[in-house]
Formats: sequence, C-alpha cells, structure tokens
Amino acid sequence: MEYELIRQLVLEELRRQLDNLETERTQGYLNPRNILTQVGRVAYSRQLWSPPKPPRRPEDAGEMVPKEDSDTMKAILWQLIVQGVLVPGVPGDEQSGWPSFFITEHGKDYLKAEGNAPYDPEGYLMSIKNDSPNVDDVVLLYLTEGLQCFLRSNYMASVVMVGVAAEKVILNLVDTFAAAIKDHSKAIAFRRNTQNTMIKTQFEELTKQLYPLKNQLPKELSKDLETYLDGIFNVIRNYRNDAGHPTGKEIPREVAYDILQLFRHFSKNVHGLIQYLTNVQV
Repeated sequence: MEYELIRQLVLEELRRQLDNLETERTQGYLNPRNILTQVGRVAYSRQLWSPPKPPRRPEDAGEMVPKEDSDTMKAILWQLIVQGVLVPGVPGDEQSGWPSFFITEHGKDYLKAEGNAPYDPEGYLMSIKNDSPNVDDVVLLYLTEGLQCFLRSNYMASVVMVGVAAEKVILNLVDTFAAAIKDHSKAIAFRRNTQNTMIKTQFEELTKQLYPLKNQLPKELSKDLETYLDGIFNVIRNYRNDAGHPTGKEIPREVAYDILQLFRHFSKNVHGLIQYLTNVQV
C-alpha cells in the first residue's frame, strides 16, 4: 500500500479510538499492535490490498499485513509521537512506556482537525452531510461513485464523478438564486439566460448577478466568495473536463485526492450560500 494511504488509515483508526476514549467505551491508553491489526482489517475490507492467500475469516486479514506495510505503520506512529500527537505510556503512570501510548490534548485537536479523508469514504460523506445538511441525493450519488473510483485507483473516473457532483451543487445554487430574486422582471431574465444552457454559461450568469450583492451577504459567506466559486469550482471543473475528454492526459493520485479535499470546502460554503438564499430575497 502507498505511504499516504497507510497514513490516512492510521489517522482514521486513531480518530475512532479517540471517539471510544471520549465516550468511555475503552481504556485510556492504546496498543500499537491493535492499531496495526485494525488498519489491516479495514484496508482488506475496502479492497485496498489483498493477502497472498484469502484469510479464513475477514477479521484475520489484519494479521496478514505485509512486513513493509507494518513497518510503515510503525514509522507513522513514531512520527506522531515526535509531533506530540501521541505519548508512550499510560496516562497517570510515570513508570509505563512503550508499547502502550495515549493521545495528548494536542493530539486530540490534531486528529479532529485532520478531518475525514477520502480514504475513509463513510467518514468523508458524513463530514459532507454534517457541513452541508441541505446537500441533495444526486450530489451524494456522484460523490460516492467518485470515492469508490478513488479507492480503486481509477483517478480519471474519480475526478469526473466529483466534477459532476460539483456541477450539480452549482445548478442547485442557480435555481435557488433565481427563486430569491425579488424583482420579477430580473428573475425572468435570469431564468431565460440560464435555462437549458451549458454549465459554463449558467455559472457566468450567476456570478455576474451574485458578486455585486456580495456586501449584502453575511460575512462568513462573502469573505471567500470568489475563492470557492471562481477558484475552487473552476479547478474542479477544469480537471473534470481534462479527464472527461479523450486527451490521453492522466490524473495522478495526488490530484484526485486534492480534488476530493477541495470539494469539502466548496460544498460547505456553497450549501451555506444556498441555505441563506432560501430564506431571503435579493
């Protein structure tokens, strides 16, 4: 498995352990062997790696992780110790040390700030729903497909699916903005200019009408308006176009990963804007 994949799986497991600790479903310290085994099980269940021979039971897969991957996991745990995220030992016991370790207060903040990466599709989608409660099922449908493509290293397909999801978010914003225009004649003109047209045309018409109203928006929505619209959306759309046409241009894993991470910020901000426009007239 690739280093970044292993790192994200380790962080995901540590977040799960942190949740257990905070809800008192487990003891106050962790064991690296348990972490490594669970990471192997999760990777196997998501078809991110295959052992030389199938395990008798799915849960046995965690004991069959290749030595090089196991060593990488140990190195990542030590890096987290150096960063102050983890500390060897048991809380409150000055005599204890490795192999036990616990999550520091700084580590708790670090793990929560890391968020749910695309390597954790369920957690990623949950973070989208938490940040954007008004996200619709069509967006989630294409986003789910994009995540599954990413996990299977189909990065071109992943970027296309995420691009379609982002396009649907913009189309929803266009419809919401049209409904929020209080001047009847302007609303008719806006719908005429955006109905049955390409997404590029609709987007340009939307921003032409929306940006002059920036000062009317709440500060948290107006602050980075151009960034998450002209900036992030166009990045996602351009990569989607590159991957969706027969150019022969490949999409590296790093780009597909970044597109999924950018979509989280894009979705949160645009859905916040949609929620606001649903309740006001402009």
